Amino acid sequence: MFVVGLELTVIVLVAVVGKFCGTYAGARSQGLPSQDAGRLAALSRAPVRVRGAGAA
Repeated sequence: MFVVGLELTVIVLVAVVGKFCGTYAGARSQGLPSQDAGRLAALSRAPVRVRGAGAA
């Protein structure tokens, strides 16, 4: 049971770090200053609720 929890933790950690690094690298490649790129990367992890086409 502990191994499954550890595997899930590693998967989630890799996903979060990958999303942060990808957003940061993309923002820097488009010329954003380092501090602004970091802010954008941090905000990309924030939960956002979007009402889809099928939502009531």
